[in-house]
Amino acid sequence: MSTAGTVFVFDHDFSLLFELRESAGDQLVEFLPWGSLQQPVVAADSTQQSTHDLQCLLVMLSALPGGMDELERLCSSVTPMPVVAISSDSSVQAAVAAIHSGAAQYVVQPASMDTLWREIESAFNVAQERRQQREQEVAERLKLLSEYEYDVLTGIAAGHSNREMAQTFDMSVRGIEHRRSRISRKLQVSSSSELVALAKLLAGPDSLLRSDAACEDAV
Repeated sequence: MSTAGTVFVFDHDFSLLFELRESAGDQLVEFLPWGSLQQPVVAADSTQQSTHDLQCLLVMLSALPGGMDELERLCSSVTPMPVVAISSDSSVQAAVAAIHSGAAQYVVQPASMDTLWREIESAFNVAQERRQQREQEVAERLKLLSEYEYDVLTGIAAGHSNREMAQTFDMSVRGIEHRRSRISRKLQVSSSSELVALAKLLAGPDSLLRSDAACEDAV
């Protein structure tokens, strides 16, 4: 597999994680443990923690005490990262339930390493498609930003604090906070951490943040 990416693994005892690492060879894939549903060992934000853009999450369903309800919550919380559900239940009903809960793929254990690697590659393809769709949607929303909001978003991408941006733009910290709030609303992000992650993603190698990008002049 030529695709580079990061695979997060959620299981009971990290045995699957270790097996995948051992089978990786010279593959450009990094395997990291997922600590818990609320606090992963390594955050899923590729702009902060991972060296790779493409990511997926392998979940052993037996490690989820809440079953499909918990899987659904997990899938929602890590969107757009695709989730591969792994289970010993070979029934069609179980597979349908997992997909309905948000899993991109369903793998029946025991599965060979070759099978798991194929599923990982498929998940990376899904991640790439979702990322491209997300970037297209965000590119359209960027056009809704005023020139001043766009400047603040560029500052966020560069890692500047609200106070630093207030000094740069000769305005109050409260004014910066107000513009951040408007940016979040227009880009449809729900938290400061999500806004920071999105800003850094937009400023990546295929940056959508360009000096000649279209912006509205309205404040």
